[in-house]
Amino acid sequence: MSWKTTYNATTGEYGKVWVEDEPVVEVDTRTLEDVQSEKLEELSAACAAAINDGITLTTEDGVERHFAGDEQDQINIDQVLRACEGGAPGWLYQSEGEDGQAGECFWCTATDAEKISNGLAIDKTKKRTYHNALKKYVLHLTTVEEVLDVQWGQPLTGDWLEEYTYKMGLLTPIIESMGGGGNAGG
Repeated sequence: MSWKTTYNATTGEYGKVWVEDEPVVEVDTRTLEDVQSEKLEELSAACAAAINDGITLTTEDGVERHFAGDEQDQINIDQVLRACEGGAPGWLYQSEGEDGQAGECFWCTATDAEKISNGLAIDKTKKRTYHNALKKYVLHLTTVEEVLDVQWGQPLTGDWLEEYTYKMGLLTPIIESMGGGGNAGG
């Protein structure tokens, strides 16, 4: 509601009247292609964040630890793994804390290094495969509203679920032979 100035031409007087404001209607003028492009960027960022979040697994000493999955942490654990493959019995390695808490430096055995490295690789593969299926789904949609409704983490359906299931099925024997990789989930 707001005041509006009025003018009476007969009397020549000005006045004010209380009037209801008209609702502002915003019209989305983006094209389907624009919205799809924005959604793909959003999903890519969500995928990267999910990968960077990492995994939680139990190390050889029986302690459950969280490990970040960002590129630098993947490089770091691979360096530890290479040192162990070269004959080192283990290496000091830094786990991450949950929910922003500080992690700890612990003695990472060769078995731990392999488990962490494999777990991060499995987690990354599952999330990237899901991301690729979701991208194909977004590009298949035909309305802006459908595209805007897509969210990271939503269940896949139809052909996209079948493709994801097929691809992950190819990895199942490998994942199982690698010990499952902690909580490396899609």
